[in-house]
Amino acid sequence: HQILIAKRLIQEGNRTWNVLSQNGHQVLWRNAIFEVERQFLRISQSVNRSLSIQ
Repeated sequence: HQILIAKRLIQEGNRTWNVLSQNGHQVLWRNAIFEVERQFLRISQSVNRSLSIQ
């Protein structure tokens, strides 16, 4: 199950990054983290899990 989640995170991460960095613009991490966190929670199907601050 964890491998499937990891694969899906990579796919969704690529899609999210492409949306955030449209037209080749640079994306600041502080602007992207909210969308990354939202996608992670959606994919992991958990409201209790979150990304660690590192």
